[in-house]
Amino acid sequence: MKKLTLALFLALSTSYAGTLPDQVFYFTGTCSDCTGTATATLTVAGTYVLGTDFLQSDLVFFQYHSNLLDTTVSPSDKFFADFHGTMPTGLGAADVVIEGDYQFRGRSDGTWDIGAADFGTNGVWSQPNATAPTPEPATWLTLGLGLALLTTRRLHR
Repeated sequence: MKKLTLALFLALSTSYAGTLPDQVFYFTGTCSDCTGTATATLTVAGTYVLGTDFLQSDLVFFQYHSNLLDTTVSPSDKFFADFHGTMPTGLGAADVVIEGDYQFRGRSDGTWDIGAADFGTNGVWSQPNATAPTPEPATWLTLGLGLALLTTRRLHR
């Protein structure tokens, strides 16, 4: 019985845990040539770690909006050319470049542009909905089986 319990526990604990959900970052910047505020949404792979360099493969989707321009970029776009930079751990202004139909460039001093189409200051990134990952069902099952095993052993003593 002990061997069967141990084998079941090991099989469940090494099961597939799934993938991390994509991370979403929000950009706002004060327009110098357009009216009001420019906004953008950057979606990257869930494996990205704040403070490290982006890999080109981290880009999932980018969307930019101002009163003068709306554009999107995804890796499957025929005009997608480049994605690089770093999102700082405290967020705020960041060096981020996304090249598609237009080239969006955010800088660590808060200035930003999207080619000659839009430019401005006070560009900051935020991640207001950052949450801790939710454990997979297999993790809960493994935890439950471990607690049941410990309880059973304690009751038999």
